[in-house]
Amino acid sequence: MVPIVLPNWWEGSARVRVSLRATERLRNKKHPVMICAYRGLLLGLLAGVVALPLAYSLPSAFAQSAIVSPDYFDAELVAAVKALTEPQYADSRRVEVNPAGGVDPDAAAELAEQSFDDRLETFNRLMFTINNVLDVTILKPTAQAYRLLVPAHLRQGVANVLANAASPVTLLNDVLQGEGERAQTTIIRFAINSTVGVGGLVDVAAQNGFAPHTEDFDQTMAVYGIKAGPFIMLPLFGPTTMRHLVGRAVDAAVNPTTWLLMDAAVVESLSPTIAQTVTSRESALDQIDGLRQTSPDYYAAVRNLYYQYREAEIRNGRINVEELPDIPDVPE
Repeated sequence: MVPIVLPNWWEGSARVRVSLRATERLRNKKHPVMICAYRGLLLGLLAGVVALPLAYSLPSAFAQSAIVSPDYFDAELVAAVKALTEPQYADSRRVEVNPAGGVDPDAAAELAEQSFDDRLETFNRLMFTINNVLDVTILKPTAQAYRLLVPAHLRQGVANVLANAASPVTLLNDVLQGEGERAQTTIIRFAINSTVGVGGLVDVAAQNGFAPHTEDFDQTMAVYGIKAGPFIMLPLFGPTTMRHLVGRAVDAAVNPTTWLLMDAAVVESLSPTIAQTVTSRESALDQIDGLRQTSPDYYAAVRNLYYQYREAEIRNGRINVEELPDIPDVPE
């Protein structure tokens, strides 16, 4: 186990001594996953405390220019994007367009505020820039090497195994949401894929009409009316909300993999997370490259897609007809 090395002036801090004692107690209990999570949380909080004042001291224009350079897009594309977005978007937030052809500015601003809470936008943009650099220099090359070296059918098998291992989390949230039919599907999929599918390597259940789906505790909290809270761009972890952050912690706590690997070495205990990250990044290589090249504001595009994806996941693909806007009569 690699100890945390801190400067000497930290030793005088009572809070740091308490943190180090907690880490030592966890080490004595031989819980490497909890130790790693505790250290990561501590270092993440320290990074946030340092970065937050810096982020708010930077003007928004600098944060924006760090992501998109003025000459990144050709003139025709910039003109086309402006023509499409300026009448319908304000402050890079989603705005409802009147089907009759007009835009109500007050209604548009209200809808944008309801769509998502990005009160930490300046801080989020700074963290997004850091994550983007890490992605381009580390994660993307790793995903490209994974695609190049591992055959497609084997990559699909790895993704299947990871999805099958997460079935208990999906089942628990199916039950908590009162989704009886989906819970039954999850049980059948897990039973078939864990046996006939060789531990989930082959998705035999999907081949027999049992389509896969995922549920998490963030979706469960949303079903019970808990608000998402502010949008946060976390270092390394990417986009999330306060509710989603709590949901991730709960899902990790109830995931059997966490407990099975609790006494393993740190690298071994983190291997499912690393495999999931590389697999997910490899599957989205082309989509993310396209988004980078075609988005005038890459940060806003990622934020909007995150909200749209999470909303679709929460609704399980269903459309609430009552929330659809009224279509006014158009004179012939």
